[in-house]
Amino acid sequence: MGDTCAGYFIGDVIRRETQTYEAVLKSIAAGNKTPQEIGEALGISSSYLSPYLKQLEDLHLVQRRIAATIPPERREKTKTSQYHLIDPYLRFYFRFIAPTGTSHRRIAPSEFLTLDEDLKATGKIL
Repeated sequence: MGDTCAGYFIGDVIRRETQTYEAVLKSIAAGNKTPQEIGEALGISSSYLSPYLKQLEDLHLVQRRIAATIPPERREKTKTSQYHLIDPYLRFYFRFIAPTGTSHRRIAPSEFLTLDEDLKATGKIL
């Protein structure tokens, strides 16, 4: 029983973390660029977002942009940075797919054959 409880707890933590990362990405895609805007949209403190934004930046999913007018010695600590989605697939997903609210599933290879046969039988060819 101990292993099951531990597995459930770990799964719950991972799920919550995944939801936070996804919420941050959705917020950026919706036009919230600064940590303050992202935090306000999610109802959390912008200081709480720092590790999430850093991880997303390390994964090359978002890019932190700093105004050219900020002196080099202040660039690391500036609070005027903006975050942008840099992955084109994420931009596409959050722009066109996510707003529809439809669920997506993988199609097994065996289903392709059935789908292909159904299309041929109805005269509809892709």
